[in-house]
Amino acid sequence: MQVRRPTGAIYQNIIKKYQYATFFTNGVEVKLAMKEKIELHRKFKLYNKPAVEEIKTINGDTYKCVDFYKQPAFDHPLLRNHSYRPNLDQYKLQNVSQESSWKSELWANGKGCPDGTVPIRKYTRKEFIRVHKLFQRLYPSDAPVPGRFRACIHTKDGPHTFYGGSAALSVYNFAVGEGQYSASYLTLRAAQDQLQYGWWINPSMYGGDGTTRLFLSTEVEKTKCWNLMCGGYVHTHKSIPIDAPITRVTHRGDITPIEIVPKIVKSPSTKQWNLLITHDIALGFWPNEVLKGLSGPAEYLEWGGEAYNPPDKGLSGPRMGSGYFPQGFGSLDGYARVMARYDEAVTYFDMANDELETYSDNKDYYRVIDVGYSDKNYGHMAYWGAWCSEFQ
Repeated sequence: MQVRRPTGAIYQNIIKKYQYATFFTNGVEVKLAMKEKIELHRKFKLYNKPAVEEIKTINGDTYKCVDFYKQPAFDHPLLRNHSYRPNLDQYKLQNVSQESSWKSELWANGKGCPDGTVPIRKYTRKEFIRVHKLFQRLYPSDAPVPGRFRACIHTKDGPHTFYGGSAALSVYNFAVGEGQYSASYLTLRAAQDQLQYGWWINPSMYGGDGTTRLFLSTEVEKTKCWNLMCGGYVHTHKSIPIDAPITRVTHRGDITPIEIVPKIVKSPSTKQWNLLITHDIALGFWPNEVLKGLSGPAEYLEWGGEAYNPPDKGLSGPRMGSGYFPQGFGSLDGYARVMARYDEAVTYFDMANDELETYSDNKDYYRVIDVGYSDKNYGHMAYWGAWCSEFQ
């Protein structure tokens, strides 16, 4: 029997009815074009891997322990015939006590995932789609986006070749509104590729939870990915998630601020970019196959703070750094110290005063101070921060 296709007004009404799908999650309406909905369901299916085991953090987050070879990165068409191993042999842990500290402070079971697996945050389908919708408007990072502000210090224009960057970043927590986030970060860039790692407060990405967490952003040409929500980055650490909650934070006035030390360096042997955290604990890497501009060295380094406030929410803020204007004191301000670059042999170099300049796109609310190089302990140091009347 031949089925006739509807025509005219009947056909247009059907198209109009099914062109969009609308649902609510956490009280927020999300409207998707049907084509977009199908694509996001496809991405969720790739992200939602079967778990060898499910474990919880001390603050109640659920993570799946996913077989290393089944993590989302290996769904990338350029990585299907890879030969990567679950561990980075070239970066064996130097300080076992530091890894034990992460485990005991992070996991309810005190140990993390079993060998051969990696922790990946568990999202429901609706949560996953909502996160994509909220943050897809933030691409690209180097273009103006309404509501997004930066206060940072970065390398000057000119031909540069960097094989890595690092710094110690002070870590804070403060109130952040619906749809907002606040971050402190290290960034490497070449052409349209960008790698970024640091900490942020982002309740909308975590069901309203305002805990400070590590975060990863990967941009390759016209694609941006947060954490492990798409291919591009391969995670290798079985006990530290890429978006781990940070259980200890600085309280303004502390003599010894709490810090994280993100480090991104290009391996001399594999030529891939490796991601490390405090005490050179290796977390994972970006395979060269998926990179374009960053298949070679980086051309640009940046350290700073970023704040995002959806223009349609009618909120002020959010805070940045420690939540206050910088005064030039490590016990009061958000900061980066021992800011460094690396050469092809992964040799450490303090950033020189004449290599850097500051930038803020809203100096009335977000400011940065560059104090330059001071000594071996503090290296090149910069402070940033912001005041927000709603939470002050």
